[in-house]
Amino acid sequence: MKKPIKSLFVFPISQIYGGEQVWLKFLERVDRRRILPFALLFGKGKLSKRLDEINIPYYLLPETRIRKILTFLKNLFHMMSFLKEEKFDIVNSLGVHLLTTLSTSILNVPYVLHIHTIHPLSLVDRWCVRKAKHIVTVSNFSKNFLIGYEVKSEYIEVVYNGIDIEELERRSKGVNLREELGLGEDTYIVCYIGRIVKWKNLDVLIKVIPNIKQEFQGKVKFLFVGDIPRIDTENFDYKDTLLKLAEDLGVQGEVIFTGRREDIPDILKNIDIFVLPSHLETFPMCILEAMAFSKPVVAVEVGGIPELITEDTGILVRPNDLDGLTRAITELLKDEGKRKEMGEAGYRRVREFFDIENNVTKLESIIECLLQK
Repeated sequence: MKKPIKSLFVFPISQIYGGEQVWLKFLERVDRRRILPFALLFGKGKLSKRLDEINIPYYLLPETRIRKILTFLKNLFHMMSFLKEEKFDIVNSLGVHLLTTLSTSILNVPYVLHIHTIHPLSLVDRWCVRKAKHIVTVSNFSKNFLIGYEVKSEYIEVVYNGIDIEELERRSKGVNLREELGLGEDTYIVCYIGRIVKWKNLDVLIKVIPNIKQEFQGKVKFLFVGDIPRIDTENFDYKDTLLKLAEDLGVQGEVIFTGRREDIPDILKNIDIFVLPSHLETFPMCILEAMAFSKPVVAVEVGGIPELITEDTGILVRPNDLDGLTRAITELLKDEGKRKEMGEAGYRRVREFFDIENNVTKLESIIECLLQK
């Protein structure tokens, strides 16, 4: 019997965001007769606890940045020693990571870079990207972004994120959101789920509320589920800014901020429309989850979102188009039949194209094919 591929998965940050969630789902389901997974973390926290729960062994190094040159060099030494000792067949990194790139380059270990988000690449980042044996990214949009930095197309593979609908259903606790919030059955709920940060463009969503409030005589509530990451100093007062904007527009009574919630399946079951006003997204998991619960989606036509949403599953609007966003939400609120049709079409689309098992199988195959080459 062929030995499984000993594969290291490097998590450069200790927080759990969308990309980390995708990897955790993969590690939980990977066929260990084919791929034997290990993880490398920088600092303990929720991520290490989650890896313990799914029985993935991990190695810990201190959190550091290149500016702390002494700690960085110590980590480089420890990581190279770890790679030599464990003799990994292949190393995977979630996002551009200089320490991983240097270690694998010096030791000549095959290195796969997984890119779930995009940002302008510095000279160091460009070097890291070009040193990768292969790049896995989550949308054609992000693939074209990398090609713009002169990465060869044949080195990039698009693997759409996958979702486990049954697992989402199992996480449901039967919470009655409307009862908890004191909302009647005749009140519509328009919902955003994600981090409360500026690039999510949440002020645009608040700016459309006055016209919608007038149209529906206050029978619509706008739910913002999520919080500002603790380490995010740039956005520490963004929630206060949004609340002040709502107050200035006279719609503070229509806006509800719940903070971070662990009962996302129950929230999605109770809402009428899911809205994502971000000005940039590579492949948002929140949209997949909303579609998995048969909810129509209104989103901005940017990044990888058009690869997710079709005209029968939701409505796309132009960036910062307040009138377009207002019309899209109003149109769906007025038409229960259309909401239901779009929701059902979204559910079928997730089943057909974005099932978690397809995601796991493709990633397993990529790792195996790279080593065969």
